[in-house]
Amino acid sequence: RPRRGGLGAVARGGVAGILGAGVAGLAGLAVTWLVAHKLGPERAGAFFAATATFVLAGALAKLGTQTGLVYWPARLRARGQTHLLGTCLRAAFRPVVLAALAVGVAFYLCAPALARLTADGPGAAALTGNLRALAVFVPLMVLSDTMLAATRGYRLIRPTVLLDRIARPVLQVAGVAAVAFAETSPDAFVTAWALPYLPVVVLAGYALHRAHSSTVADLPRRRPKRAHRIAMRRAFWTFTGPRSIASVAQLALQRVDVLLVASLAGLGAAATYAVA
Repeated sequence: RPRRGGLGAVARGGVAGILGAGVAGLAGLAVTWLVAHKLGPERAGAFFAATATFVLAGALAKLGTQTGLVYWPARLRARGQTHLLGTCLRAAFRPVVLAALAVGVAFYLCAPALARLTADGPGAAALTGNLRALAVFVPLMVLSDTMLAATRGYRLIRPTVLLDRIARPVLQVAGVAAVAFAETSPDAFVTAWALPYLPVVVLAGYALHRAHSSTVADLPRRRPKRAHRIAMRRAFWTFTGPRSIASVAQLALQRVDVLLVASLAGLGAAATYAVA
């Protein structure tokens, strides 16, 4: 009976993930249509190039910790080592927070140079504005994705489905649609697209805090030995390090195409390619 219950939970989580992916896909299609319809080729190309660069920067700042934050909390819980969960989370989140802040600052300062690599003339100015608007949201995106990965390590799929697959994409569609029909500045499109990361990071932090607190609630309040903490940090990054390179490379292959088209043929061609 416990095994059947566990399999049922896995099946329900899988179905929820599929439905969430469907909602996210439809929302992405809606955002693409709104941006292409309202901004025109050059401005739409700047939007798509900026969001692609934003996602790449976030992947770099996450340091590949998403896989480790699913694997290690699950492993520690299964082996009865829940007293090391806090050490595991600190080992992951401290470098990620520093990397997210550093990448966000570098993203803002390097925006003009990045824009010149992929556009020229008025297009470069539009792309610079979009990149600088998105730089503020790099730490929020990194932290939300990282915390949601950690909740999956606590055997929770609901926060990921509700927040990352449904709430954020739907809010992005609503924000971009509001900007599109209000006939506001074209630069407001990227802000409307990125703004949902703010409530998502707050709710993701709450979900992770709740999952962790309920797991360690019955443990005695004592700090693990220094040797155990060092061993935990070493094991986490030995597992995570190679996967960080793989995750950045994989995402780069998925996102760099828009930037290549923009640099070779201009923002208008990049917009056509992105929509297609």
